[in-house]
Amino acid sequence: MLNLKTNSKLDPISQVVNRVKVDRRGGTLDLSIGYYESEGEHHTGFSVLDDTKSSLPSIGINFSILGLEQYRDAVKTLITNENNSSHTLSTVQTIGASGGLWLAFLILKREGGAKRVWFSNPTWGNHLDIAKNTGLEIIRYQYDLTDVGNLNFNAVKQSLGDLEKNDILVVQGCCHNPCGIDFTMFQWNEIAKIAQRKSAYIVVDFAYFGLSKSFKEDKKILIPLLNNLNNLFVINSFSKNLGLYCERLGALSFFSRSKDEVQSFDGYAKSIIRSTYSMPPQLLAGQVAHVISNVEIFDKWIDEVAIVRDTLYMRKEILINTLETSGLAHLVSNTKSNGMFLNLLLSSEEIEQLVVQFGIYILGNGRLSLAGLQKKDINKLVEAISQVKTKRVF
Repeated sequence: MLNLKTNSKLDPISQVVNRVKVDRRGGTLDLSIGYYESEGEHHTGFSVLDDTKSSLPSIGINFSILGLEQYRDAVKTLITNENNSSHTLSTVQTIGASGGLWLAFLILKREGGAKRVWFSNPTWGNHLDIAKNTGLEIIRYQYDLTDVGNLNFNAVKQSLGDLEKNDILVVQGCCHNPCGIDFTMFQWNEIAKIAQRKSAYIVVDFAYFGLSKSFKEDKKILIPLLNNLNNLFVINSFSKNLGLYCERLGALSFFSRSKDEVQSFDGYAKSIIRSTYSMPPQLLAGQVAHVISNVEIFDKWIDEVAIVRDTLYMRKEILINTLETSGLAHLVSNTKSNGMFLNLLLSSEEIEQLVVQFGIYILGNGRLSLAGLQKKDINKLVEAISQVKTKRVF
């Protein structure tokens, strides 16, 4: 008999989203989730998928457990640098980046001897739940910022001193969630050497691929990793950089110096996918493949991603300047951040007051999403923060 009396606890983002849904007040401001909305129109900011509808090749019935071949080839083109020839690459279509992480963890646990997985502290909350569902032990490595907002890389290296053979080291490729501060190229090389020396696996979570500098620049972080490692796992999705947040379209890519190892990877992936959800959906995958493979549409997408990057930066600068004008600039802990988030040094009580008094929702750790912050709402946000900090609430 089922015992369903104990309520399971959702991750922090889902908890906030559920509160927003039942808040019937007008004018609520949801800054909890990394879903981009353009200025004024509340649009995803991307129109390139519309351009595929008239020119999309017919897909037909394509029984492919690993995903649509055109999509997998397109992702390979998107993430590879020119000098990846030393590694063979296989890409599998997954249910978002979360599904890619889950699949990588299962393969490494079952076939790679992995028992532990390392995440930065802090990290995206759902990282931990995905790992728990695969039965891996979770270890944290420090990811602290210095007083001037740079990454304390010495603390990172010291934390990784206990990395062991066959451990999984999860690193965020760019726009670290929630810090927004990323490894430098020198530091990426150091991380690769640590993993190589410890015989550990590296899994790159590239959820924000393209939103730091550009696709071409962001993927350069893979060069020092591949120069040092025999194999590498890379996960990406199109939730952030193509506005497909609720469509769950992602990929798991496996680089290896061994062609036999890549063939084995494909076999393990097929076995797991077929026995869980059979195969991934293909219609939208075909559209995204066409965006990447059609030069004219791809160039338009590059331009739209650049607009999103610039808008996020603009919102960050206006918010920081407005906070500074109000004497509150010290509340931002990551002014040098890339990507969608700023972190505010607010107490849990102050964050709750923003909800109760003003209908403004951010995460309990102070993470604020610039993706959903319209320029017109910045003054409202800063005034609410000011009132909360000075106890001028009613």
